[in-house]
Amino acid sequence: MNFRQLTVAKRLYVGFGLVLGILVGVTLFGIAKVDIIDSALRNNSEENASIQRFAINFRGSAHDRSIAIRDVVLATTPSDRQREVAAIEELARFYAASAGPLEKLISQSADAKQVGLLHQGIKQIEAEAVATTRAIVAAVERGEAEAASAALWSQAKPQYVRWLASINKLIDYEEVRIQEENKRALEQAGSFRMAMLIALALALLAGTWLAWMLARSIVSQLGAEPADLGAAARRVADGDLQPVPGADGALAGSVLASSGAMQQGLGPVSLARCGNPRSPSPPALRRSP
Repeated sequence: MNFRQLTVAKRLYVGFGLVLGILVGVTLFGIAKVDIIDSALRNNSEENASIQRFAINFRGSAHDRSIAIRDVVLATTPSDRQREVAAIEELARFYAASAGPLEKLISQSADAKQVGLLHQGIKQIEAEAVATTRAIVAAVERGEAEAASAALWSQAKPQYVRWLASINKLIDYEEVRIQEENKRALEQAGSFRMAMLIALALALLAGTWLAWMLARSIVSQLGAEPADLGAAARRVADGDLQPVPGADGALAGSVLASSGAMQQGLGPVSLARCGNPRSPSPPALRRSP
């Protein structure tokens, strides 16, 4: 960009506009980095960790029910048996309280397809295990202890093992997702400091260069500092027609060079007026000895 072709006002607008543009760019870059970190942490806190927490609730309920149904078969008194049956019912309600929110989270998940498949596998084996559990309780209540014991070991045990294994698959899958998001957040946070330092260094270099170019273009067009130009103008006003200091080396067309040319042109005019008696000499103009 050739600053000399612009007015002083436009040069200032362009210079400050570019500096502000650099600040905006650095800010947007920082916001983008923070958004990536925020997204990773939100995915973990609002989705992955929540799904994992509900799956852990599932595992606790299924595990405790497997123990309770065993105790139903092994109970020696009706009161002990009823206590275990009540525990199974309470654990089922706890399971159901987690099932609703879990299904809602899965439907809104970014990985709904894979998580949904894992959840569907849990529901299938859950239905089998719950049906067997109810059948065993009914057999015990009818006094069919041998049939209940046979169903416990041949059906309930492998079903509960598969049920817990399917729940663990969902927990492990969510753990992998959590670790991936944590890694992404840590990578962004680790590179954020260096990236911001680099961006700051580039902004300082660009801002310094712009300030130098802007000042250089204005001073080169003026030819000297404003204070020096003011002093030169006051000398001319006082009638001092000696060459303006620095005018010979000033850029052609600059204010200082033009002031020097004007001062040199006033010399002959002043001498001509002084040589003509009828031409009054301006009292303010005098040639310094």
